[in-house]
Amino acid sequence: LAAQLPPSAGGLGGAAVYIHTEGRAPMQRLKQIIATHPGVAPNLPQGHDPLDFVYLVKTLDDADGLWNALASCAAVLGDPPAGAERPVRLIIVDSISSPFREMDASDRAGLNDRSGMLWRISALLKEYAHRHDLAVVLTNHVADAVDNTDGKSGAGGSSRSHNLFFNSVPRMRRLYGPPGDLRSSGRPVVPSLGVLWANCVNTRIFLSRTGTVRQS
Repeated sequence: LAAQLPPSAGGLGGAAVYIHTEGRAPMQRLKQIIATHPGVAPNLPQGHDPLDFVYLVKTLDDADGLWNALASCAAVLGDPPAGAERPVRLIIVDSISSPFREMDASDRAGLNDRSGMLWRISALLKEYAHRHDLAVVLTNHVADAVDNTDGKSGAGGSSRSHNLFFNSVPRMRRLYGPPGDLRSSGRPVVPSLGVLWANCVNTRIFLSRTGTVRQS
């Protein structure tokens, strides 16, 4: 929705492609934001349903399905359904990790297949961003940071596991941040999809629920 706002309101004056790989698309939530958000509703394009400018793409829950969905976006980017006056300015993939859950990466061949697909997806999205002057946002899951020497994670062994993991591999610290940087539900975590995907990301934003309640 923010992509539809005019630049004067902090938006991009365009449309968005929303690719969802798990669960239902959050259409009901978008409708709630349209109806109630004070910074969004008054600035959305008039005379149109704002959801008309959110192009939904549902993928099969596997890596090939995600690739096919992303490749099909080329037609929408080249010939926007809303016309040249409202080009696509944002692509969202929610989430990037879900299609790879069932992909067997336990041996070298499977790992190479997964790595190759991740590189292809990254290269395609960066090409879209460069060629069509748009932003790309992908959500990712996290996994517990585990020290393989003792297999501990979670309460008790979590802090030690996390510190060993990062201190033993300096490159991990550069990619993921210092020990204690990423925590979820009190546990140290690392982004899913490993080091290869970390190298594909230009900017990382980590969101976590803290339990703190703010009242305005």
